[in-house]
Amino acid sequence: QEKIKTEESSDFGVEFKTSEADGIIFYIADEKNSDFIALFVKNGKLVYGFNCGSGPVYIESPQPINDGRYE
Repeated sequence: QEKIKTEESSDFGVEFKTSEADGIIFYIADEKNSDFIALFVKNGKLVYGFNCGSGPVYIESPQPINDGRYE
């Protein structure tokens, strides 16, 4: 039986620009939408959300990012 190697951490990057107050940048979830990773704009601020089994967590940028410039 082959073992699957997993990383304890991961990195990713995105570049975008928007002038919208709300929108989804990406959303990945299991079939039940209980475990997920999301990046979205809410009220002009960037929000990173995730749930890996122990409840959802959301981290919001302190400054608005919907200025039409690349972030």
